[in-house]
Amino acid sequence: MHDICALADLSVGSFYYHFDDKAGITLGILEREHAVVMSQIHAMDLRSARSIEETLNELLHGPNASLYRALREAAEVEPHVARVEAQLRLVTQDGLVAAITRARDADDRYRLEARAIAWALLALIRAALVEPVNNDLAHGIAEIVHHSVMAREAPVDD
Repeated sequence: MHDICALADLSVGSFYYHFDDKAGITLGILEREHAVVMSQIHAMDLRSARSIEETLNELLHGPNASLYRALREAAEVEPHVARVEAQLRLVTQDGLVAAITRARDADDRYRLEARAIAWALLALIRAALVEPVNNDLAHGIAEIVHHSVMAREAPVDD
């Protein structure tokens, strides 16, 4: 903790005034970064595989990619962080469901339910954050998600 405070040019007492412990600062970072990810989800055009791929590349390779990996690791070892991360994942899933719904035409029937697609996308992102991935994986995930979002049910003959 002393090293972190020294790097931040902050006294240890000031740190503990704002955060109870290391998990507290991790939670603060997690909540802040969740807002960033949610804005990326809202900006993503799920009708475009390229837009999905760009968002995935930003998450997996962008300037905050190592931070996202560290937060993912913290959730694996710190129970309180894991609980908050699980709650934020549900909020993110709801945001993805809304984005999928916006991307689809209101009157058309689609093959896959939006919540299943959102769950699958989050599972793929979480798995990809375990270790650095190449752009081909982001491209593949984007194609899968795009086709899943836009796949319509075959019309029923009367």
